Amino acid sequence: MHRHRILIVEDSPTMRQLLVFALKRLGIDVWPVDTVRFSNHPGYGSWQGTVTEADEVTAIVDGIAARGMFAECQAVLSGYLGKAATGTVVDDAVTAIKQANPQALFCCDPVMGDGVEGLYVAPDVAAAIATELIPKADIAVPNA
Repeated sequence: MHRHRILIVEDSPTMRQLLVFALKRLGIDVWPVDTVRFSNHPGYGSWQGTVTEADEVTAIVDGIAARGMFAECQAVLSGYLGKAATGTVVDDAVTAIKQANPQALFCCDPVMGDGVEGLYVAPDVAAAIATELIPKADIAVPNA
């Protein structure tokens, strides 16, 4: 039986757990990659935790690629990045996955801020999303 597989590169442990649970219940394999480990949403103004370095995200994605899984990946979902360099990692992963599987979709959730709180990522992160990821996205799901 052919398994569906999705790479998720985003921040929220809670959202990721919900996504992973729901997708696994649908019979979809998920490769979750954390971009941050924060105590709470940065929109609240202050938080504790760390941003995952882009080279660590790269190492995890490269490990998935080394297993030959990109050809079996049907979709990539990106969310909150934490660092602009992680946008390049996602961009490179999407390019490689689409080369291995041209039917793969890229869904970009451009998490940058909202209409009430404004921008809650660094300006270079917002620029990376706008210039690298949104143009490549098959699907974009902005909040506001």
